[in-house]
Amino acid sequence: MAEKIRRKVKRNNNGSTMVIVLIMLSFIMILATVVTSSTIMNLKMKVADKQSTKTFYTSEDAVNEVYVAMGQVSADCFNKAYQDEIAEVVESTAAGNMTVDNITCNENLRLNYAHRILNKLGFIKDSDFEGIKHTYSDYVSKKQEGTFVRAGNTVEGIGVADALNKCIEDTHKDAEGNPTLSIESVDNIQVVSKVSSASDKVFYYTVNINNCLVKYLTEAGYYSYITFDMSMGIPDELVNITDSKKLNLDSFVKYAIIGNKGISVASSSNFTLNGNAFAGYKNGFKVNAGGSANINGGNLLATSGNIVVENGMFTAGSDSKIWCENLKTADAAASSSGSTINVSGSSDTYVKDDLELNGNGSNVSLSGNYYGYGYVSVNGTERLNPSSAIIINSKNSSLNLTGLNKLMVAGRAYVDYLSLASNGNGVSVPEGYDTGESVSFIGDQEIYLVPASLMGGSNPVMLDTAVTVDINENNFFGYKYLGADDGGNLYVKKTIKIEGDPVRDFYYLRFKNEESAASYVRAIFDDDEFNGLLDGKTDDTKKLYKEQREKLKTQMTLNASSMNSVLTVGSGEVYSKTTMLSASSSSGKMNLSYVASTGGASNSYNFKRDYDNLSARFNVLCKTLYEITDSGYMTDALVGQMYPNLSAYSEDVYVNMISDSGFKAYTEGKLGPVNNRLTGGYAGYVLSAYDNGNTGADPLIISDEDVALSNRRDITYSFRDYNGGIIVASGDVIVKKNFSGTIIAGGTITIEDNVTVNGLSDITDIIKTDQKYAEIFKVWNPLEDGNNSGFLDVQNMTYKDMITVANWRKRDDSVEATASSTEPATN
Repeated sequence: MAEKIRRKVKRNNNGSTMVIVLIMLSFIMILATVVTSSTIMNLKMKVADKQSTKTFYTSEDAVNEVYVAMGQVSADCFNKAYQDEIAEVVESTAAGNMTVDNITCNENLRLNYAHRILNKLGFIKDSDFEGIKHTYSDYVSKKQEGTFVRAGNTVEGIGVADALNKCIEDTHKDAEGNPTLSIESVDNIQVVSKVSSASDKVFYYTVNINNCLVKYLTEAGYYSYITFDMSMGIPDELVNITDSKKLNLDSFVKYAIIGNKGISVASSSNFTLNGNAFAGYKNGFKVNAGGSANINGGNLLATSGNIVVENGMFTAGSDSKIWCENLKTADAAASSSGSTINVSGSSDTYVKDDLELNGNGSNVSLSGNYYGYGYVSVNGTERLNPSSAIIINSKNSSLNLTGLNKLMVAGRAYVDYLSLASNGNGVSVPEGYDTGESVSFIGDQEIYLVPASLMGGSNPVMLDTAVTVDINENNFFGYKYLGADDGGNLYVKKTIKIEGDPVRDFYYLRFKNEESAASYVRAIFDDDEFNGLLDGKTDDTKKLYKEQREKLKTQMTLNASSMNSVLTVGSGEVYSKTTMLSASSSSGKMNLSYVASTGGASNSYNFKRDYDNLSARFNVLCKTLYEITDSGYMTDALVGQMYPNLSAYSEDVYVNMISDSGFKAYTEGKLGPVNNRLTGGYAGYVLSAYDNGNTGADPLIISDEDVALSNRRDITYSFRDYNGGIIVASGDVIVKKNFSGTIIAGGTITIEDNVTVNGLSDITDIIKTDQKYAEIFKVWNPLEDGNNSGFLDVQNMTYKDMITVANWRKRDDSVEATASSTEPATN
């Protein structure tokens, strides 16, 4: 029974529920530059009714001149406010770079615009503008619905009429310099603040100029007057500032192979990758018995699942980047050879949960930097979820970490009883027990059992056996690290029932917290920690402490000797959340030793910051295929702060990339793959699409051989004439020949035989040789460009969308006549 439990020491791999939302920094800034420049250009060019040089005016001309002039002012204010918000989409914070959400951008855009208009009208001094432009000032009713009214004089000491005349061009003068058009007076200015119908978190503002009296020279040579009201404001619709194509991803063009449900290297097959690869969560990336996968240097391999090497070989060249949930070796049922993992050079390996050596005879060597970043800070009674650790569950294995410049293990191992449930019926087990080790070997769990001598001579005991557990500082060296529950118990009882075995109660030590559990293990191997426990104790107690310590140390060493597995750590930086031990063999003798963290990192290193940062990046990578290259830290504060919201993306990257309507349009009515042979500079390349996503459909086989459809043996296809291109299949794909380009599968991609897949840098150009094929992808399908629905169309907006005039009141020789507006009020 003890052996069964002992061999199940492993990690918690439940994963994280954190949803982080983020868009690539470089993507934002490129988009911002393009959109901003085109928006400004459009607004300026669309002031079509440019003010003209006139010597006389009709009443309509007079109104139109002021209308166009103030339209130019409104457009300029919008442009500058829009530029401000684009520039501030990425804010620098103490934690790094964060992207502002679209609601905040819209909130600030309207405040900025309203204050700029009031600055032009003379109500806000230039020196005060920067400090007030994003605030809910008195000018905009302090974030409540209302109307701010200001009479004729401004803060600059001039009239509103003079301020408005400054906005009219100097061309409105005759040959002697006398004005032919001028604004004589204004009754008042109103700023109306209302809650937007698009979002209750956004206010929109209308600046009303009431009873604007304009004097103009008529064709008859005398001056006439017209009075009207004018309103300026951004329409009550949200502007999509942060991202115009939130679901339309083009990141896939940087990948050579994308298996939505995983990538598998078949038994005795050899796979060489010269490019980036992504494997989905369902099957992850797996190398089967006798197979090998070689990721050439400088490339990215990411999977939202596990990387599993089952009696095969996995190598990654220098400067590789590896992202996964777990990195594991395993044993195939019919194989006797071990597994090899070798990540070389200045590579980075990011593992959200654990590195596990589960296959006997495993040889794992890591160089560069290793980040086991899964971390949650909890007390000693809670489960760590998630929690990264390094677990050696195999015999005759080697884990070589001497090539690492940095080793970070942010979590701790736990005794996994739950996995016993897979052994059959009649199983009843408790949740796991958290240990004090970041690196754990099979059998180490026994050091956490309450010593049998302290509970009547036996541990475990038969179910419901009455026991008295007596632990105090005089009879147990680890007493300092223990914490009692509400009942005063310094132990945790675990009852385990497995069919065919007696039901037993196991009694484990209950620690104050994870730091205390780590210190307990450290005291077994580190003299400084242990000697501190002896201070003030009697000679008899010291002797007992030493005997207990030596017994546990011997027990762990013998256990390691029986495994004959070694773990070596080099001179690089080590950051371990709890205790780390190394195991080495010399002259047939196994030695365990404590590995100290760099600079006392277990207490000082910010593991949570790394977890927040790396888990955010992993989440973005797994949903959008974008790799965040910015060096700033991501934090929990970013959750829900960014736009677009990653919750809008599917867990299936295929769904995020491929347009269902575009794919069906391209493949409709075709039983086999639809292949478009390219010519010219892309001769030998193919654009291929195969709709095989239905249950039971044939996999697409990329081979030099003729392949017949299982349901229509008379229909065959082959890829013998193609050495590259782009292939998209909605189901499974089997690759049996070398290929250059991009292969995308909605299902699993299996590599058979000896295959090399090369990525290409001109995938976009190749795809766009066929517009209909390009529409397979959301990013190039116009029917998928619906993500902007409900947003203000800034690209096609003109000054006429922001300014209206109404209530014309023409006055000739002191007699007023009323005419209707040609521009209905919309604000």
